[in-house]
Amino acid sequence: MEFTKSFKNEIVDADSLIHFDGYYYRSDNNGNGNYIVFYKNGLVGYGCGVNYLRDLSRPNELLQFCSSWGTYSVSSDTIKIRCSGKGTWMVPYDAIELWFLIKDKEHFEMLVYKDICYPDYPGIRTLKFTAVYVPSNKLPTYEDCWLLKEKWFWKNENDWKRFVDNLKKPK
Repeated sequence: MEFTKSFKNEIVDADSLIHFDGYYYRSDNNGNGNYIVFYKNGLVGYGCGVNYLRDLSRPNELLQFCSSWGTYSVSSDTIKIRCSGKGTWMVPYDAIELWFLIKDKEHFEMLVYKDICYPDYPGIRTLKFTAVYVPSNKLPTYEDCWLLKEKWFWKNENDWKRFVDNLKKPK
């Protein structure tokens, strides 16, 4: 799964496998910033959250940001995600790959978590968790994805130009 030129902006036919009307949270850590959001156009937000600690009395609050964005693909019973955070001045991008086994539409079990930029880093993470679905209509819009402004992310350069031109139009 290539990361550059990976975004096609095409509808992913996975309605029977993935919920697009909510988010998935990490069963091992249901704190702020541990949500995954899938979009029908092939984008995924990872590390999504709100600007305050999760308050269980407000379970359907607006998710306000995603720290990492990328694409996903579905093959049989496996979801493969490649995403990147914007990073800092020292490390401009921090790309990761995640693989999930689809147990059912509400539960995905993590199979693989690897660092793309530093695959041989000695501090390799051994995350294992189940992603659990929560319905919500308060999700970040996919237009918030910073990668969409990067020409190298798009498979088709003309699609990228149209997207950037639409951003310039007055609302």
